[in-house]
Amino acid sequence: MNILICLFQNGDSMAGHMHSELVRVIRTFMAKFVKMETITAAADVTMVDFKMRTNQHDEELLAVGMKARGYLDNNDVNPQIKAQFFSKVRAFYVEMTEKMIAKFPLNDPVLKCLSFLRPEFRETTPASSGE
Repeated sequence: MNILICLFQNGDSMAGHMHSELVRVIRTFMAKFVKMETITAAADVTMVDFKMRTNQHDEELLAVGMKARGYLDNNDVNPQIKAQFFSKVRAFYVEMTEKMIAKFPLNDPVLKCLSFLRPEFRETTPASSGE
């Protein structure tokens, strides 16, 4: 998220990057708990089935802080406590992803059309896409 904030504070016109950057933020966040093949299989980030447990990482790949991971790995933590911990981490990730998808203007047609402002897309964006 900090990269997104810094990108849009650099002084240049970045409106053409807004939609792709919002999608990138969500995909990057999802990668903390969702398998990459699940994320890349969906053409639209809002269509990723991130709630399904089989699409999520196993506990050893689930992103948690280094100190938390070290504590869990180096101490005799009750397996039930570990399971509860990872369940709560998953619930957090799912809820945050739901909020980002709901709050970010991912389906805004104007925002999507602004990509024509990006020099690398000017030649490939059809003139009718802004209508």
